[in-house]
Amino acid sequence: MENDYNNIFEIKKKRKFSKIFFIFVVLLIIVTGVYLVCTHIILPSSNNHYDVYRSQDGYYAVVLGENDDYQKLEAMYGSVVALGASGYIWQGGDTSYIIALIYPTEDMAKSVVASNSIDMHIQKFETKQIAFNLDNFSPNEIDTIAQAINFVYDMGKVLYELTISIQLGGISTIAGASAVNTHKGQILANIATIQSYLNDKSSDNVNYYVAKMIKASNILEKLVNQLLTNQDESNAIKYCMCEYIYELCN
Repeated sequence: MENDYNNIFEIKKKRKFSKIFFIFVVLLIIVTGVYLVCTHIILPSSNNHYDVYRSQDGYYAVVLGENDDYQKLEAMYGSVVALGASGYIWQGGDTSYIIALIYPTEDMAKSVVASNSIDMHIQKFETKQIAFNLDNFSPNEIDTIAQAINFVYDMGKVLYELTISIQLGGISTIAGASAVNTHKGQILANIATIQSYLNDKSSDNVNYYVAKMIKASNILEKLVNQLLTNQDESNAIKYCMCEYIYELCN
């Protein structure tokens, strides 16, 4: 998505591609899509034993400050939000980070850093690779579980697109709230389906990801309420996106 607003979240306009390069990119996307479909859902093995995998995703945070003292970062919140940043504090073990915004590609994050004079740097965060065994589940159930988990993880990038669309006025906050609510509803439906599978089966790993799905739906519910009540919607969706991606990476 092209963005031409001149603040801390500026993303420089994409270059115009030649026709040949455009065709190359389209072909690359098709090949990559086929690869992902073939590799990140189901890999059956012997004895009705299955592994579900998802390749790690990377997110690139523009960081405005880091410290091992969480309270010092909390004291920065007001001034950071005044810049148009999310102000989300990412707790990363010994070091915590106060985040401007999180981007799905490194080039986007680099563009923001390069176009601003404020002291900031890029920190990469990765989602954990999903790999677990599903004994006693049918192939159809395994496929449904994998798709449901992938839906939650892919929502991180959807939230980024919504953040930019609302920021640029491409969609209204009401439309944004409706889109978020639709995705939340799909997550809840997926949770109900998976829990129906667990009535006569057990899987600690599946239960773990169901818990993450519930957390994800709660974050989206909070965002919907903030958007519908006009509670600083610009910051709300930025903060929510960071909070959501934090849950994916931890």
